[in-house]
Amino acid sequence: MTNKVQMTLGTRYYLKRLLRQNPQHMLLLDGLVQGQSGALLDPSGTAHFAAPMRGTVLARQGALPETGYVHVAYFRLSKDDAPIFAAEARKLVEQSDRLSGLEGMWLLQTQSKILEFVLLSAWQRRLDVFAAKGTPLYAPLTPFIKLAGQGLGYHEAAYRISDPNATAPDFDEHEDKRPLTLADLFKKTPTA
Repeated sequence: MTNKVQMTLGTRYYLKRLLRQNPQHMLLLDGLVQGQSGALLDPSGTAHFAAPMRGTVLARQGALPETGYVHVAYFRLSKDDAPIFAAEARKLVEQSDRLSGLEGMWLLQTQSKILEFVLLSAWQRRLDVFAAKGTPLYAPLTPFIKLAGQGLGYHEAAYRISDPNATAPDFDEHEDKRPLTLADLFKKTPTA
């Protein structure tokens, strides 16, 4: 990955067309929720997109895999909170190799007039990111999730890294056909 990363959203058809038009290596990402837009991730930051989310890499750890899952968290923060968040997020990225299932993590600052940061992470399994959020390593970012969510803005999106030559994704391909609930996460094991 270079010092710049960019991503654009769209339909699978549109994103596959962009893939064919650009020689850079990019990842096609399918939204994990039916109806969610897909994304095209350009780790070189050089493809020609009409309306990309561009970011400068502030910290990185690990690699961007060809398979698995990508989680994107957007933090819009005030001028006072931004440097504190950036320092805490850098610490998380630098120590992120301790998180189970993590392939790579990047802290980006977007190229916009607003103070916005993106925490981009790649995981082996879909739920790894949620397990990581419960760890002490991730705890210093929790106040910023709440702060951004109550103030200027916070958003998360999750994607599956997709083969661009495959047909449209089947959303139930690897999971149950019903949504995951809290009861599913805390199922009691049968006793004899």
